[in-house]
Amino acid sequence: MSVTPVKTLVVHTGEGVVPVLAEPVRLVNPDGTPFTGAGAAVTVETLGGASVIGKAVMKASTGAAARTAIGAGTSSFSGAYGDLTGKPSIPTMPTASTLSGATTVGKAVMGAADTAAARKAIGAGTSSFSGSYTDLTNKPTIPAAATWANISGKPAPAAAITDLAAGADAAAITAAVNKAFAALRAFGVIAK
Repeated sequence: MSVTPVKTLVVHTGEGVVPVLAEPVRLVNPDGTPFTGAGAAVTVETLGGASVIGKAVMKASTGAAARTAIGAGTSSFSGAYGDLTGKPSIPTMPTASTLSGATTVGKAVMGAADTAAARKAIGAGTSSFSGSYTDLTNKPTIPAAATWANISGKPAPAAAITDLAAGADAAAITAAVNKAFAALRAFGVIAK
């Protein structure tokens, strides 16, 4: 209950912060509860700034009483996903042997415990081949590079053509050029 002041008293503080009054009076707090002073023990009821709900929770002797004071219900939910109802089903994680779309060979390679098992799954063997042609066996014999001297089936050499002397006349030049053409035709270099 609220109290309207009737008169004003001057309160002096004595030792230990106890108020000293000139005449006996009854002191009350603004809410009507007895004034206990700064040195008195604080209780839930005398705690300043505490609401009715706050005081009820502070005085609750059980969790149920505290929940009732704040209008809360109870829940036995453990916080675990497995305790939920109506939850979506999560598909099982595929493994190498259950992966959709993987072939038998692919599954065998994915599940291979070592390189030998992986090679077996794809039908592969091991090789010590260095990659060098000279290390191959049963390789073909490669003939030596062709030169004019080792070509077989070539025509016999043509008759020698004498070099023209400086200042040769047209008849000598014509004869030498015609010999060269004849030799080229015989070798099949130019058409006949």
